[in-house]
Amino acid sequence: MPPRAQHYPVPRLHTNTASTSNTEPDLLPDADVTEGLAPTALQTIEVDADVDGSTPVTLEGFKCLGSYSWVDAPQPTILVPGSPPEWRDRALPFRVPFDSGLQIFDPNGYYMGSASTLIPLFRAVDVVAQDNADTTLDWGAVDFVLDRSSLRKLLRRARAAETAQSRNTDWNDTQATTNDTNAGSRPRATPDRTPTAARGVPDFRLDLQPGGKKTALVERWDTRTCQYVNPPKYGCRSNFDEAATAPKPECQSSKYHNRIVQYDLEGLRLVVRYEVDACLSDDEDPSDLLANLSLSSSPSPSHPTPRSPSSPSHPTERSPSPHSDTSLSVLRGGAPVPQSSLIEVATRSPKGLLTHKWHETYTQLLLAQTPHFFLAVHQNGLFTDVAKHHRAAPAFTRFDRDARMQRALRQLVRVLGAVQRAVRAHGQHGRLSLLCRGGRLELFERAGDAGRLPDHELARFGN
Repeated sequence: MPPRAQHYPVPRLHTNTASTSNTEPDLLPDADVTEGLAPTALQTIEVDADVDGSTPVTLEGFKCLGSYSWVDAPQPTILVPGSPPEWRDRALPFRVPFDSGLQIFDPNGYYMGSASTLIPLFRAVDVVAQDNADTTLDWGAVDFVLDRSSLRKLLRRARAAETAQSRNTDWNDTQATTNDTNAGSRPRATPDRTPTAARGVPDFRLDLQPGGKKTALVERWDTRTCQYVNPPKYGCRSNFDEAATAPKPECQSSKYHNRIVQYDLEGLRLVVRYEVDACLSDDEDPSDLLANLSLSSSPSPSHPTPRSPSSPSHPTERSPSPHSDTSLSVLRGGAPVPQSSLIEVATRSPKGLLTHKWHETYTQLLLAQTPHFFLAVHQNGLFTDVAKHHRAAPAFTRFDRDARMQRALRQLVRVLGAVQRAVRAHGQHGRLSLLCRGGRLELFERAGDAGRLPDHELARFGN
């Protein structure tokens, strides 16, 4: 993985990783989760915990709106629609070295710097809609635009709060613990009525902005977006991905494939972005390429395959940015892949396999409607087995009938509704953050315009 180009803004580092191996002088220290927030919360987000888990939560109206991959270039550049790498189904066993060097955990935050990470999402959807003359997406009717990772953070908090109301302990949860080491420098909190189990949820923050009269725009926020790693501490996941997959012909200079989908979750209309690990090769997946997609299945003559990212002859579309030092270029290339071919990949040691959290994988697949999960097992980098699971397998379908899981999902819907109402009530200036600290959800005003979508992007949501 090449080092970060010097033209990019200096990235924040990523959460939950030690910074002792960060030896590059241009990497900033981890940001504080309360950075830029007002000292006093506007309100606490509280939701009634009494929900019914006997009926499965409904996810309806699923549709793919667009996709893109990141390209290494002197300025932020995406390839639309791009393609995820293909699974090679390589013969076992094989060995890969431990990961080393730069690891990017949040490519959108890394490449966009201080500009809004939602800009590439909108640009990819706009390009695909234009190519297909598709005007059916009513942005003003969307309740949330956000990343799957943001949904999963809120769901973990909802699940932990629900756990306090339940005596069922059949999940293999291991509660995380957090230490409040700098309480004196943090914003003051409202009285704590948080269930004890929820206090073990790691702190997180989501930056919010209203879109029109209805939509809540949610930006992922991390204390870091990347790190430099030394083997063997951080495993070999990145090297396994390179050994087990291969880029498609038009996408050899791109990586970090993102997919944007729309669906209704219990009546809330969501536009969700998530990263795709891999896809089945064409001969493994003969399903209709247009299934569940709004992407064109054949390349247009006006979309030539891009050459080297440094070539000035690329056909590009440049997006205005709220910051003069950041812009987004769009290259046309790649080809859409059917939803039925997408794969979520995980690697585990034999010990880690015994403690794998299947409920976490269930929600990961559910919230993106990813059909395949490949779990690769290795001992010190020697991979000996890849267990291939489908989302319809009993390991996952049991959670469709699990009252605890379904209550947690309904709690998630209620939390989203409460957040949406709070954004409407307090979002006149468009600078808000949702902070989960000690399991307590609070809404704060945020200083500055970093990450704020410009007015020309917000216009799609109406007044």
